[in-house]
Amino acid sequence: MREPAAFLSAALAIAHPDQWKLTKESLLQIAQHPSFTNTIRRWPFIFHAISVIGNRCSPWHRDCESGSPQMFDVLCSLAASRTTVLDLPGLGVRCRYSAGALAIFSGNVHLHGVSPSADERLCIAAYTRQPVLAKVRLGLPAWPLKWENLWNPEWCP
Repeated sequence: MREPAAFLSAALAIAHPDQWKLTKESLLQIAQHPSFTNTIRRWPFIFHAISVIGNRCSPWHRDCESGSPQMFDVLCSLAASRTTVLDLPGLGVRCRYSAGALAIFSGNVHLHGVSPSADERLCIAAYTRQPVLAKVRLGLPAWPLKWENLWNPEWCP
């Protein structure tokens, strides 16, 4: 699991360096707590949480609990057919989501879903959690690419 973790972590460092720095700092602070020291040492991701999704489609949704509007989630398809599609209808984007595909966007902001797969399907979704940043008294990262103008707070009550 170390290679996918390093790949997803590096992708976040490139796409949103401020989020990467804050998440890394939060993990370093959490590692100071005796209950978490060993766990954090073994945790290969720069993210607070991951979901491993196997063999299911995902209807359109927003991840209102995943982070915050200015944070990116990273999705990586590890196995899927060439006909599997990642759909971001608000952006007018439909793209192939076969094995090896990587998507970086705010799942909190953008409606998204994944079609059924004809073959075995496996995806890793990685998140930075806002409550974790708050617990260690770190603020939120800066808005990436001036996206604050694209966010509507009514999307996630």
